[in-house]
Amino acid sequence: MQVFKYKKYIHILNFISIIFNLLLFILVRLLGGSNLDIILILAAIIALFGFVNALYSKYIIDDEGIRRKTIFGQNIIKWSKISRVYSQPAGKLVKVSVVICSDKNIIINAWIKDYKKLLQEIINKCSSKKIQVDTKVCEICKQ
Repeated sequence: MQVFKYKKYIHILNFISIIFNLLLFILVRLLGGSNLDIILILAAIIALFGFVNALYSKYIIDDEGIRRKTIFGQNIIKWSKISRVYSQPAGKLVKVSVVICSDKNIIINAWIKDYKKLLQEIINKCSSKKIQVDTKVCEICKQ
């Protein structure tokens, strides 16, 4: 069984987002307050949720399949249930994410520590089970 978690800088960015929102809230309060207070508190709460979720999120690969665990629950896909693995564009920061298709999908992006090793493990497991893997996913591992 192998476990893959988010890179540390993701946690740092989430934490900075929380602090930034709270500092803006304090600044707005010191300058007289407004309806912006509620929006800033909500933004801080959402950032806190993202921070805690990233701390406890992980991908687990074993002989049975791949699991993505978060604070909201887990998504499990058995190797026998995977129909294909492909890449999709994901924006400027991430560039490419990889989707594992089944009756439910698991999306993996470059924010995961040892991202290429995780993808290589998925390619190896899928190759042995004759599951269709997009050539772009293989190219990501070789970069």
